[in-house]
Amino acid sequence: WSEISALATSVAIAIGFEVVAAVQAGPAYKLFATAPHIAGVALQTHHKALILVPLTILVWVTVTLMTRPADVERLRAFYSRVRPGGAWGPIARLMPDVRQDGLSRGALVGWAGGVALVYGLTFGIGKLVLGAWAAGSLLLSIALVGGLVASRVMRD
Repeated sequence: WSEISALATSVAIAIGFEVVAAVQAGPAYKLFATAPHIAGVALQTHHKALILVPLTILVWVTVTLMTRPADVERLRAFYSRVRPGGAWGPIARLMPDVRQDGLSRGALVGWAGGVALVYGLTFGIGKLVLGAWAAGSLLLSIALVGGLVASRVMRD
């Protein structure tokens, strides 16, 4: 629920900024190019981030504290499959037979593939929306390769 609430909050706020800008600008509105004005300030990207990030964190932490933690069996299944490093002491003690992988070459390759997938999709779709077809296609191709690499590493 924490992740879903953070995603939903950030999307709602970002759309809210665009709605305010569209209402204020009327027919002169241009998607992602027209700054909304709040309290006499034209909110540029960095201003919006200074509003969006803290509000998203506030909602995310509140939802995290208000919802039940995942049950131990689900955490054990996750720990067994992923073998994460970090603060998994209580679950790790329940499963001494599961060895943590640490930071291997394969993990770094999988991480790089995942980063290429996420950034390629994020910026590739953005470029396509803005009409930059060549850059968008290139970024989506990078995302595809990154996804294939990450998928292969996860299977191994």
